[in-house]
Amino acid sequence: SHDMFTIPLHTDEHSKFHHDPKGWEAKHGSQLFYVKQTIKKALDLGAMC
Repeated sequence: SHDMFTIPLHTDEHSKFHHDPKGWEAKHGSQLFYVKQTIKKALDLGAMC
């Protein structure tokens, strides 16, 4: 899969995600939604074309 489908997380947040994925999703929304929002933000900022 393409790198654009990865979730950019700080080390602490990455650990929280792996420790409790369901809890992370309860707080931040589904992984798919989070990736979609990250891609949208990158496009809006002109970081991706």
